[in-house]
Amino acid sequence: MHPLARPLLLLAALTAPRPNTLLSARWQDIDLSARLWHIPAAAMKTKNNFTQPLSDWAVEILQELHTQTGHTPHLFPGIRPRRKNDPRPPHVGIKFAHNAIKRLGYDGRTPGKSNHTMHGFRHLLANICLTAGKDTLTTDLALGHISRAALQRAGFSSLHHYLTADSYRLQERRELAEWYSRRHRQAYEAAAQTPQNKKTA
Repeated sequence: MHPLARPLLLLAALTAPRPNTLLSARWQDIDLSARLWHIPAAAMKTKNNFTQPLSDWAVEILQELHTQTGHTPHLFPGIRPRRKNDPRPPHVGIKFAHNAIKRLGYDGRTPGKSNHTMHGFRHLLANICLTAGKDTLTTDLALGHISRAALQRAGFSSLHHYLTADSYRLQERRELAEWYSRRHRQAYEAAAQTPQNKKTA
């Protein structure tokens, strides 16, 4: 598997952004010391700036990734040489990400594993948080769902200025991100100890 595949999929699992938001992420928007990812409006479906809190594990992954791609504008630069006037984006595409998922067996044909996609990480976060009884509005905000529907589901009857406030409930979202990250890390480390995965490590 390509060296960029592991950090890409782990960050997708931990932060659950829309696929292209992560694929096109830039180092200039990452603040490792503050543990924040400042996503510009152009990369958001809502067309509003958005602040994504980063868990301790996400920061560790980004620090390691920075040693590989920190000299480039993007976290995940394109893996093929680019020529002048190349129409391809300067970062990896969705096909690269989906191929990495399939190589792990999540292709719908491997026994015991479902058919997974990059967008599926968003559904996974929503389902896990809902099952665990986490606050609905905080979960929706963690997914960048700053919308009328999200507020109504949380019991709010009117729209407030924080609909476009990129750091609204930041502390609550930071705590949620840390909880979610710890849950994934425990599962990840447990899976790494299975005999099958030890052989392929």
